[in-house]
Amino acid sequence: FGLTPRVDKGMIARAIMEGITFELRRTLEIVENAGHPVEVVYHNGGGANSDLWNQIKADIYQKKLQTFENAEGGIIGSAILAGVGAGVYSDPASGAEKCLRIAKTYNPRSEVREHYDTLFDLFKNLHDQMQIPFDHLANIMS
Repeated sequence: FGLTPRVDKGMIARAIMEGITFELRRTLEIVENAGHPVEVVYHNGGGANSDLWNQIKADIYQKKLQTFENAEGGIIGSAILAGVGAGVYSDPASGAEKCLRIAKTYNPRSEVREHYDTLFDLFKNLHDQMQIPFDHLANIMS
């Protein structure tokens, strides 16, 4: 009919960020259910440059999220562990305390908690229902 669908690329990008963060929240729940409470989530790398995504993560996790001044977390972590091995630091926590600097803090917004909790429950339900067909597909392809 000559109609061109309009795609809001911003909404698509946000939906992708939310979906990835819902999957990360599942991992966070596994860690916490194993008896390791998490009060603050630290984030670095390329995604840490996005204020929008960092706020989405804080909102979906309902936890404080902090980014580091230096985005090269893997390199710094390796250097800290080498420092522990060389006796420069007594343990990884003391090395991190000396080496890592917080760039920004994102606090969860309580007013969006119910919205994201509802979406997260739906995400888990859909994800789990799709696992059987994906397992079947993997068997067909192997």
